[in-house]
Amino acid sequence: MRELLRDSNTSDTGTGDDEAGVTLAGDSGANYPGIGQHRKSWRAIPVIRLVVVVRAFMRYLVVSVLVCGWYQPCPPDSYLFGTTIDREGHIKFQIMKLEQLAERAERYNLPLIIISAGVYLPLGWIGIQKFTPTEAEGISPLIRNSPLIGWMYGVFGILTTTKMIGTFEWLTLLGLIAGHFKPRVGMVASIMAMMIFFVTFSFFITTPGTVTESDGVWGPSAVGEFVLKDMAFFGACMYLFTYYGRKAAAHDLVGRRSMN
Repeated sequence: MRELLRDSNTSDTGTGDDEAGVTLAGDSGANYPGIGQHRKSWRAIPVIRLVVVVRAFMRYLVVSVLVCGWYQPCPPDSYLFGTTIDREGHIKFQIMKLEQLAERAERYNLPLIIISAGVYLPLGWIGIQKFTPTEAEGISPLIRNSPLIGWMYGVFGILTTTKMIGTFEWLTLLGLIAGHFKPRVGMVASIMAMMIFFVTFSFFITTPGTVTESDGVWGPSAVGEFVLKDMAFFGACMYLFTYYGRKAAAHDLVGRRSMN
């Protein structure tokens, strides 16, 4: 961005066609013949200069958020799309290859960040709601018909059972967060999370009315859609389990090497 602004100011004060430069996608274009004749007049238009600056800023912002993550700086060549100038002086539009985009997403752990946020949010937000009477009554049809946890109503009652479930979810959430520092704790918490979403997904089978017929097509009802998505949550927690497992194995390897 700073180089782009500096080049913009230089082009306004230049005295010759060859001294007026433009930086597009990291290429000054000074080595390419045939473009010096129209550069000076092109950069002298304030609207186009503003568009170039805004485009460069938006490109940096998009890459920072989608490719590099919030907490790490981007490498100088990171871009999703941009322009270059060929040797004939033609401006060409380029898009990052899908392989490069996938490699950078993996490099900055974007799948882990998004999956973690997608698991943390429902566990914490919905878990805190389970301490309210409204939520206890709302999920009672799901729990009452479940052979896995329906028996808890007869032992603890509706409200106490729901609070116990919410407490279990919050303990799981704290364990998943702690797993980034203590991988074995994260492995245990991942198993707890898989248990949660296995039980909630089983509601699709045990709760009446999860599948209904509409316009001649059988599909999940509103309640069925609510619990059917927990299969994806179960898979996400299994991914976290494997991630914490690899991290724990790496820590053990480092510990053995340091002892030797």
